[in-house]
Amino acid sequence: MEFPPVSSLSAAPSPDRRHDLDWIRVGAFLLLILYHVGMFYVPWDWHVKSGHEVEALEPIMQLTNPWRLTLLFLVSGAATRFLADSLARDGRVGAGRLAGSRTLRLLPPLLFAMFVIVPPQSYYEIVEALGRLAPQADAYHNAFTADFWVRYATASGNWCDADGCLITPTWNHMWFVAYLLVYSLILAGLLALTSGRLRGLGRLLERGLNGWGLLVWPIVFLAAIRWGLAYRFEITHDLVNDWYNHALSFSAFLFGFLT
Repeated sequence: MEFPPVSSLSAAPSPDRRHDLDWIRVGAFLLLILYHVGMFYVPWDWHVKSGHEVEALEPIMQLTNPWRLTLLFLVSGAATRFLADSLARDGRVGAGRLAGSRTLRLLPPLLFAMFVIVPPQSYYEIVEALGRLAPQADAYHNAFTADFWVRYATASGNWCDADGCLITPTWNHMWFVAYLLVYSLILAGLLALTSGRLRGLGRLLERGLNGWGLLVWPIVFLAAIRWGLAYRFEITHDLVNDWYNHALSFSAFLFGFLT
């Protein structure tokens, strides 16, 4: 199925490369790495923790929480726009080509992370929890960690405590890639089915985000999402029950694509 030229979704030009966006993305991912290192040391709950808390990190990390991932989704939406333009044939982009390209770019690293990178994280998360529950019980530890990777990959670990169960395979910090893949597939479907409405939305954004509108309307929109959803839906990163996160992240992704 074909949809009209992506460049027609708004009047904004679509250059071959935006080096400013490249640098923003590099900076955002660098900040993301530092943030996850900091998670070892702040008092908040996480997969594994250091015994040495650094409370001074907490306000610095909290300062980045409202915009860090939103910025990444916005830049990823713009990158998807450039990819869609590069896939154009005779001025038209196939929804299947866009979906296939994003799947090939995002699914392999996601699966590699879930089955190679994340299992050691889950293993040490379990070991740390066992150390709190039964620090001297080696047999107890061995029963929970025997054949770990097989149990991890087959979702048969039964690793539960009073706070709930560790569901595997899991994506941990790679939730961003999983969400980006899903958002890209949804976008391809929207472009195939309702490209006219998306073009209208692109023109509406272009008109509204002029002058003071560039400052006012994003604040109004983000405040409405926060007041309407943040206190009703906890951020879970489980894809299915993460409505506040979806409202924020998919909106940023779509905004980056359309503008």
